[in-house]
Amino acid sequence: LDRFFLTGEKGFAELLPSTGYGPIKGRTHKGELNQPEPTHQTVQMDEMAQIIFEDKKPLVPVNGEEGLKDMKIIDAIYLAVKTGKKIDLKA
Repeated sequence: LDRFFLTGEKGFAELLPSTGYGPIKGRTHKGELNQPEPTHQTVQMDEMAQIIFEDKKPLVPVNGEEGLKDMKIIDAIYLAVKTGKKIDLKA
């Protein structure tokens, strides 16, 4: 299933498909969303090739810090679901 759906107090967003090399299509509470080429996957793959072949410095650090931030967010989501409370990510 290649779908991303996010909902919140002020609306929602859906991407379908959410990954791939074609245009990103989806919708929000404000209407249709059509992202022109290039897509995030294309940009990411191009950057990886430039890092490998041209010794380019990555735009996002690749030292694990971004992954750790993601894991903290995921842990907070699970805790919020379990407790039914908002979780402060700054704590």
